Amino acid sequence: MTNMYKLLIVLLVMVLGGCLPADPSGIISGGTQLLSAINNPAVGENTAAEQGQNTAPPPPRQNIRLTDKESIIFAQTSLRKLGYGKIKVVDGIYGKKTRSAILAFQADKGLAPDGYVSDGLLEELRKACQPTTGGASSATQIAAQTAGQRAGEESRIAREGKQLLVTMGVVGGATGGVIGGVAADNKVVGAAVGTAVGAGAGVTAASIINARTREKHQKYIADYNRIEENIKATDKKLSALQQEIDVVDSRIAARRSRIAALQKRTAKGKKLQAEIEGMLAEIEKDMQRNKKLSARARENIGVLEKDIADIDRNMAAEPDNKELKNQKDNLVKRKNSMQASLRKINAITPKLENQKENIASLLS
Repeated sequence: MTNMYKLLIVLLVMVLGGCLPADPSGIISGGTQLLSAINNPAVGENTAAEQGQNTAPPPPRQNIRLTDKESIIFAQTSLRKLGYGKIKVVDGIYGKKTRSAILAFQADKGLAPDGYVSDGLLEELRKACQPTTGGASSATQIAAQTAGQRAGEESRIAREGKQLLVTMGVVGGATGGVIGGVAADNKVVGAAVGTAVGAGAGVTAASIINARTREKHQKYIADYNRIEENIKATDKKLSALQQEIDVVDSRIAARRSRIAALQKRTAKGKKLQAEIEGMLAEIEKDMQRNKKLSARARENIGVLEKDIADIDRNMAAEPDNKELKNQKDNLVKRKNSMQASLRKINAITPKLENQKENIASLLS
């Protein structure tokens, strides 16, 4: 049992000291060999062939397939820059055009033609995108290279975080398996069971990260669709508002001649009080309608400003998203149109007040 404690201490030191191997299976293999050596001290009786097997190098690190959006965007941007495939839109979605472009690139570079985004592919793309001439790069090239490096760095950090979760699960499973194996006097079965459980826990943790990424993307889609519906509704409101503004303007123009006629008739001494009072009532009614139009326009402007703020938040997370930029441009146009309508409404108010004053003066 003392030897068991020593093994656990070695594993804990490896974890806390950051000395884990790139391949988690190396921890399991090393732990199994160390436990075998502790329980079978007659090491000198091993044959030369057995010693050669025990010193075999660990298996090579796998070329892990990447599915996060940042890695796919970097791959699409680089392939498009290098002229591979028919990638017209860089959207971070792995599809047929992206796969076709990757296969063409891998064929030219003599790589294994799997068509997937992986660590190895991103590394080859970075090398291929590096400038080969000795002259100074243009501002566009520098900006593109900086964006690619930033996307690659963000992708690397995300991948290392996921790999760390999986590795921690495997190490925990291996340690639990060794302890269970000693207690049950069946080290191989115990270690295998513990490894499977721990690895499953690590993979589950990585799946949670992917689920959160998908949830964020779904929220962006929901916001985009909601704002599109608001734009359509705003267009209808603008049309209806403009029609009512035109009605009020036409009534003002029609009353000008009537007011002038009343002024002449009043000057001649005719009693037109009833007609004057009726016209005052019309003007008052139009003034109330104008107030309501002003309130509706201000409300619509508030809704548009809120939608613009939502898009700005989404663009902060995805600054290169062209759909968000187009949607914001549409909202800004609608807001400008609505503000122009509000200015017309505000300009109508003094006209109505002037007409009311002119009519009221006839009664004095």
